[in-house]
Amino acid sequence: MTGERELEEFADLATLMSAADTTTLEQLSDLISEDYELDAEALLDGKQLTVRFGTRGVGFEFPIRIDAFWETLDELHAEASDEVELDDDE
Repeated sequence: MTGERELEEFADLATLMSAADTTTLEQLSDLISEDYELDAEALLDGKQLTVRFGTRGVGFEFPIRIDAFWETLDELHAEASDEVELDDDE
């Protein structure tokens, strides 16, 4: 993300979107999807950002540390990937 190294946390959704150089949640979804095998979907639920991979999702409350944001997405993607693999085995 643009400017990510200068920031330690995202104060709010606007800060995250600015750092990501995105203006819509669809663009943010696309940007997150570039880093993962599964497609991401970013949704706004009130003031909370929710990111989903498949049937798994997590809500983010701001402020959030940048490293915690990405670590949480890594964990969520791993869980969603495991779920997809289990479904494929059945």
